[in-house]
Amino acid sequence: MPVIHVAEKGIEEMVRHSQRESPREACGILAGKLDDDSVRIKKVYDCENVHPNPNGEYFLKPEDQLRIFLEIEEQEDMDLVGFYHSHPRGPDSPSLIDSSKYYWPGYPMAIVSLSPEPSVTFWTYQKDRFHPVDVVRERF
Repeated sequence: MPVIHVAEKGIEEMVRHSQRESPREACGILAGKLDDDSVRIKKVYDCENVHPNPNGEYFLKPEDQLRIFLEIEEQEDMDLVGFYHSHPRGPDSPSLIDSSKYYWPGYPMAIVSLSPEPSVTFWTYQKDRFHPVDVVRERF
């Protein structure tokens, strides 16, 4: 998996969205640029979590997902590069539910943990399990 480059602003946006939604899980889409050796996250899109059990699981609102996918597709310099969701009470790693219901293998997933302190980790799903991804936090 390539290294992920993300601006501090993007990390802060995911954390703020997660704090606003807590104790519900927050969720969203990440856009940017993909190349052979890196993923550069340029934009964070908040989505509504419409899961019937939003305090323990997430499901992106289909209308949000479609609108965002179309917006990304319309921009020449943007690609779909990943997804994020929060674990308001921790941990900062994928849960068993995440492993059993991850629908986008090959796309990185950020997990925003709010406990004990806010943190954001990135993961990729390959060979039936999640693997941590190296992240470079930048000011671009």
